[in-house]
Amino acid sequence: MPNHGRKRFVAALVAASLASHAALAQSPGKTIDDAAEAARTAIEKVLQALGAALSSIPQFETPEILPNGDILIRRKPPAAKPPEPATPDKPQRT
Repeated sequence: MPNHGRKRFVAALVAASLASHAALAQSPGKTIDDAAEAARTAIEKVLQALGAALSSIPQFETPEILPNGDILIRRKPPAAKPPEPATPDKPQRT
C-alpha cells in the first residue's frame, strides 16, 4: 500500500472511531440501537477508506519474458469510467 494510502486509511479509521465514540458520549440517553448505528457508520467509513487505498495500488499485466531474458511487467491502463446515464436534455455517449 503506498504511504499516502496508508495514511489516509489510518486517518479514516481514527476519525470513524472518534466519531462513533463522540456520538455515544454526547447524550447519556443513547440506546444500543444508537450505538449500533454509530458503529455501522464508522465501519462504512473505514471500508470506503480501504476501498480508496486499494484502488490507489497500481495494477499490472502478467509478466512477459523477452527473447533477451529481460522481464517486462506492464502497468494496466486505468479503468474506463462508465458512461453517464442519458437525460432528456443530453443523449447518451457511445
